[in-house]
Amino acid sequence: MTQTLAAFGEQKLHTWIGQEKDITIPKSQWHILVDNFTNYKFSHFYEKKNLMVEQTCELIKELRSKGLMLSYLRLENAGENKLLEARCKSSDWQFIITFEYTARDSPQHNHMAELDLQL
Repeated sequence: MTQTLAAFGEQKLHTWIGQEKDITIPKSQWHILVDNFTNYKFSHFYEKKNLMVEQTCELIKELRSKGLMLSYLRLENAGENKLLEARCKSSDWQFIITFEYTARDSPQHNHMAELDLQL
């Protein structure tokens, strides 16, 4: 997978985090990231939305170490995502990523992540 992705240069991940009505587990905030080229999905559960920030930075670091140069993140214009952007651009991580924000509940703009919730 890594060699194929790296050959196409810039990559985009679509991301969504929220609570699904049918999920009744303690860690009920579902965070899903979807690669726009391969449709590969990363899925994690958190007790609170803002807990996804550091682990998402770790995931980006791991992907970059494997040759995937993530250039874009598409996500909702929400507080936890603004926190993720600030953390990615901080002196600790220094990621150069363009954040593309969409309106809340707008699968027409962030369909790769949001429509997976309907499966």
